Amino acid sequence: MQKLPKNKDEKKKIELDPKAILKNKRNIFKGLKTRTLILKTIKKAPLSAQEIAEKIGRSYTATFNHLHALLQEKILEREKVGRKYIWGITGIGQEEIGKYLKT
Repeated sequence: MQKLPKNKDEKKKIELDPKAILKNKRNIFKGLKTRTLILKTIKKAPLSAQEIAEKIGRSYTATFNHLHALLQEKILEREKVGRKYIWGITGIGQEEIGKYLKT
């Protein structure tokens, strides 16, 4: 299970994923870290929101809110499998993010 760093030295080592930057939301560092962890986790394999929350050490509610924010930016997609949704990464939102970062 991947946990967030506890001390200042460990915090400096986190490289933020550019996909974690949202165009329509305020981008505070803690949210960027959480979204980066979500994206790193989903890159390995598509998972449900509950599985993602457990792997990154965040609450289900916080994880779900970040997933929906990434879904609105078209960075993530979800597919219903049985009774739960499986979250995966799309490439669609990347062009818009690239434009946003250049401005």
